[in-house]
Amino acid sequence: MANKIDISSLVKEVASSPNPINMVTLIEKYIATGDIDNAIKVASDAINRFPDSEKVVTVYQNAKKVKLAAQISKLHSNIEYNPRRTDYEALALLYNSELNNKNKAFEVAIDGLRKFPNSDGLHLVSGDARMERFHKNFLSSDFREAVKHYERAIELNPLNYKALLYLGRIYSEIGLYKKGAEILLKALQLNPADEKLEWLMKTVNSKTAIETANIDDTLQNIERSKKLGPIGCSILQMFEHIPAESHFNNYNIQDIQKIIDDTKYEDVKHILLMLKNGKVIAKHTSGDTSNELLVTSLRNIYNNAEESLERMDLGSFTNGEIETPQGNIYISKSRDILLCIIAEQTAIKGKIYNIIERVTSCI
Repeated sequence: MANKIDISSLVKEVASSPNPINMVTLIEKYIATGDIDNAIKVASDAINRFPDSEKVVTVYQNAKKVKLAAQISKLHSNIEYNPRRTDYEALALLYNSELNNKNKAFEVAIDGLRKFPNSDGLHLVSGDARMERFHKNFLSSDFREAVKHYERAIELNPLNYKALLYLGRIYSEIGLYKKGAEILLKALQLNPADEKLEWLMKTVNSKTAIETANIDDTLQNIERSKKLGPIGCSILQMFEHIPAESHFNNYNIQDIQKIIDDTKYEDVKHILLMLKNGKVIAKHTSGDTSNELLVTSLRNIYNNAEESLERMDLGSFTNGEIETPQGNIYISKSRDILLCIIAEQTAIKGKIYNIIERVTSCI
């Protein structure tokens, strides 16, 4: 009965004043009660309203996973008892595209390639997973493996548009503009209406005069600095919608800090908005605890939660709460930015959620 009352109240709240927080909460309530159709319906509406909200995207993926559970189970069963290339490709594609679980997609794809090494689809999924890892850890080994899989996919199927696009893109990200342009031209011939590809072609063609001289040195520099160059970052942001550090260094860092200053109250001990690498963008702190210790502890909590969700195949972390004797911890992730709040146990959750909503709306 309590669940029905909660859902009814949330439905009214969403109808009168929709925002990512209350819509995500309603979707999660629907999932918990097994009402997947309504969960998908609300999530679809939420994505249309808030396409840049990582919380909305992730909870939509979780709802789809529940809806796709029977199909996924059947494909796993087929693979276990009568493995076929088409089943591996379908399952890897579900994890990769529908659920955006690159780790699980990679696991399925690599297993499939052991049995069906000539599948361009499985090489494409494997390349996607290694490219994502390269963007996360900037290891040269991940770059080389991504290239190897994309090149093999194109060798098996010269009309594999996505393999051409991603291979040209990843070469361009590290400064191999001429090589990238040659590959991207082939992709453009297959899909001349792709606006992102058209933008990438113009960007790359304007930079061919400053071609990277040595790929090994370039990859070593990227691995050492843990980031792409300025042009590579702009390409990554265009395709992945990832905010650059400069996004917070110009027009809205003061706005975010003002929101934090205006919304803090005595029950809130600390508010930290930071990049996943630990760089603090805006903050409010009180007490003697050092910022460095806070950042390290909060990043460890987030990383452990993210890794646990990936291991259990439950999607990506969006928000969480931890109750401790010293106070409650709230962590919310939006577009790869972490908002962390530490508050007294007596803090009113509605006020905490209001802080979260106001800050994340500026990201």
